[in-house]
Amino acid sequence: MKRADGAKAWSRVLSELAQVRVLVEWERPTWRVSWQDGPTREALIGRAAALGGYRVGAPLPFEDLRFARSSSAVAVALARLARGSPESPAAARAAIGEVEAFCADTGYPQTRFDAGACRTARPVGLPGRASDPSPRRRRGSPGAATRRPQGLALERNRTQEQRGAS
Repeated sequence: MKRADGAKAWSRVLSELAQVRVLVEWERPTWRVSWQDGPTREALIGRAAALGGYRVGAPLPFEDLRFARSSSAVAVALARLARGSPESPAAARAAIGEVEAFCADTGYPQTRFDAGACRTARPVGLPGRASDPSPRRRRGSPGAATRRPQGLALERNRTQEQRGAS
């Protein structure tokens, strides 16, 4: 069994325990365990340490794993909602650390709030992130407007008329 096979085993077992997708990937110089939302970093490290005693993921030992949890845009929005609205831009900048700490300390953030707060947080999520549900019309995508700007169409018509008159 190779270390990559051990990474797959860790990924499968930790995903089942955490009930969120957990990736175990080689990221120089170490193996990185990453997931979004789900349990806190400390909780998943504790579970992995307990499993390491049973040689889960051998030949990739628990000691070689580095853990990194990220927060979705919805989780960040929920943290902002829980903290309240800052009165000024300076207070908003100062609150960033508090929001990040709230996200890090809150396991399974979407289960900690009622359905109304979660619905409110979804549109507040950061644009461009995977969890951003807002529909966007991109150029060339189905349903996107394919009209040319009016000025270009008029200029092209004038040029064609001038060529036809000469």
